[in-house]
Amino acid sequence: MKKWLVFCLFLALLTSCQGRKKEGYTPVGEILPLEQLEEAYGVSDWFWQFTLSQEGEGKSLAYRLRPRGKDFTVLVPGAQNELRLCRGGEEVVFSIPWLFPGEDRPTATLALGDVTGDGEEELLYLAGWENGDGYDSVCYIIDTGTFTSYSLPAREGNWYALEWDDRTGTLRLGTRDRYGTAREAILRFDGESGSFWEDDTTFDQLLEGMTAEEMGEISWPGQSAPPERETLTAMLATALKHRVERVEELSMGIAWELSFELWPAGQEGDMVYLWAGLEENVVEIYAAGRLPRGRIMVEDEALYQLLRTSRDGLPRVEDESYADYKWAVDDYYDARVANMNQLLAESGLDWRVAGWELGTFHLVGENTEAGTQAYLMADLWYTDPPEKVCNMLTGGAYVDSSLRLHSNGWRQTYLGVVDGRAVGVFYLSGKLDMEQYPTKQAFLDMMAANQEG
Repeated sequence: MKKWLVFCLFLALLTSCQGRKKEGYTPVGEILPLEQLEEAYGVSDWFWQFTLSQEGEGKSLAYRLRPRGKDFTVLVPGAQNELRLCRGGEEVVFSIPWLFPGEDRPTATLALGDVTGDGEEELLYLAGWENGDGYDSVCYIIDTGTFTSYSLPAREGNWYALEWDDRTGTLRLGTRDRYGTAREAILRFDGESGSFWEDDTTFDQLLEGMTAEEMGEISWPGQSAPPERETLTAMLATALKHRVERVEELSMGIAWELSFELWPAGQEGDMVYLWAGLEENVVEIYAAGRLPRGRIMVEDEALYQLLRTSRDGLPRVEDESYADYKWAVDDYYDARVANMNQLLAESGLDWRVAGWELGTFHLVGENTEAGTQAYLMADLWYTDPPEKVCNMLTGGAYVDSSLRLHSNGWRQTYLGVVDGRAVGVFYLSGKLDMEQYPTKQAFLDMMAANQEG
């Protein structure tokens, strides 16, 4: 889990941490008491690493921010044009555009995090604003032990983002694209030069150099165990050697997928998705979240079949019990298919449900004293033409490798039996507990209340 702390707008220009007042932003107007700022904007939630307090009144009003467990404080005058870092008898002053939000400005960020990798947390300040046709921003990184400040590289069209990573318990600083949808670079610190540089490793490069240790949890939709990280890593390495040069993405009827977290060494990670559709052996690999933007198409049979067969599983059908109630089960599913085909025809669509197969039928609950039983059942639909089955992927439904539709309902379906006789079908979204229905009538009443399908 990762939590965004701040979005600091676009970066257009940055040359030095310290310097003159920036132009193009709206300066803070009225000096507001901390209580009023808290009521209007909830500022303590934005500056969660600090304890906020107020000193003085009127023009002499100032805000004190005390970082928990640290030996320094931050003092910001009511005009919010300075940031004063105070420790012992020492003080260093930085010019800032503002700190707290207002009607004409976003919230700046003040946070603690080790972005230099020296084991000690730095004080970080980020703010940005629109300036005519572009955007300006400032970002200060201050060593609270030495009062040293660091300059950051400028990169037009991007913006800085600060993120708390629950996995590593650290803050990460990097750049995002102008839409905030993809990571452009991670900012890394060079101790020898005392400056930051942008690690703009591409998505391709991340995948090509990926190890099993960098692969996080695999999201696997199938009933069986997911592939081992080593296995999936090796399959990806092989598939990347067989790229498909095409611009278009897979069709929207994607039928099979898996995803995994990617944790490249020394940087935060996010999700990688593998998608497969009806186009044989073609797999689309897509980066999401804070990973570098990227989309790769490969043609690899082994990887494709891994995805396509991920939803395959052995149906559980108790043959003897099904034979006893075949007429009731078949009549129910025949009617469902007929009703669906009527709806499709009325909609003017040129495809239909060609038929169904029984996927599940087994006893899940009974009350021997009351003579009641409940059988869980589910069917598998297939369409004519077969590829149209992807049009029915709604409400948690999925398709197996044989293009059969599973779980075409949002509730579980049961056949109710009383004294050995099938009496109807009912639906439940929660767990079935037969002890709640100690008599035949209680069971029948429950069925009657849950027969809208």
